[in-house]
Amino acid sequence: GKQTLKLEAISKEGSYEFVCTFPGHAALMWGTIVVTKDVEAYLAANPVPQDPSDHSAAPHKAHASR
Repeated sequence: GKQTLKLEAISKEGSYEFVCTFPGHAALMWGTIVVTKDVEAYLAANPVPQDPSDHSAAPHKAHASR
């Protein structure tokens, strides 16, 4: 399913770690919120790693011969 989380915007630039404190959720539900004025520059300096389990980003060999 899909859920939306609304929170008050952070105005100070920086990286903010978050974790879900619901019992049993902390193992998978955690990450970092990055607040920056220049998203493109941040992404250029800090490329987002590809999720190895996300096969949609990987090229399909069956299509390579076309």
